[in-house]
Amino acid sequence: MGELSILSHLGIKKITWDPEIPDEVVAAKGNFHLFLEEGYSAFNLSNSGGEGNKIQIFDALAEKILMIPRLGGG
Repeated sequence: MGELSILSHLGIKKITWDPEIPDEVVAAKGNFHLFLEEGYSAFNLSNSGGEGNKIQIFDALAEKILMIPRLGGG
């Protein structure tokens, strides 16, 4: 089971998918690309912790993907 966590000013939105259920994969991948287009960064995380890897391509076999918005400031 994969989990896409999207951070925003509203909190955390979680989307889960089963890699063996095509409709769930398509929905998660669609959300992944939607938020990338909005300027979010995506990181592939593992359940064992450690440092995440920045990604640009959705991985249906990922355990956890974290999406964070672009940070403003200057």
